[in-house]
Amino acid sequence: MCVNFIEKDLRDRHLHRVDLADLGCGDEKLGGLLAARLPVVAYQGYDVLPQSSRVIAIDLDKQELPRRYDYITVLGVTEYLEDMRGFLRRMAMVGDRMVLSHVISDSGFYDQASRARLGWKNHLSRSELLSLLDASGWAPRDSYLDPDEGRVFLVLAEAAASKQN
Repeated sequence: MCVNFIEKDLRDRHLHRVDLADLGCGDEKLGGLLAARLPVVAYQGYDVLPQSSRVIAIDLDKQELPRRYDYITVLGVTEYLEDMRGFLRRMAMVGDRMVLSHVISDSGFYDQASRARLGWKNHLSRSELLSLLDASGWAPRDSYLDPDEGRVFLVLAEAAASKQN
């Protein structure tokens, strides 16, 4: 779904080359999908524990991205951030668009013990997440909720700063 969001946004904006930062990229699965479907995307992975020499090490709670990106993807990461609001504000200064996933609390699937076991620091409802994005300088443009489980909420947002440029 993330690639679909980016593909549609690229088409709508008539963009021919973009830079993308994949935060918490793990084994770079997204990079492979983008290379196969969207060769106009220049991919750079970042992770706290890089699994390849192509990935740049970063602690998203403490470090800044070294440069500006057209797209920032944050998939399976926000639940672990110490300061999600601060992170989102920092990303709004260096990204034009962001695709973010969050396991929302609306489903009631994860209780407090499960979240503690997983090491989660954030477990927001859909409305809390959208409000936080707005308060942090992001305007949601599209969203998707997994229809089967109703747990993973995906949002494509535009940075307020990029709208002014």
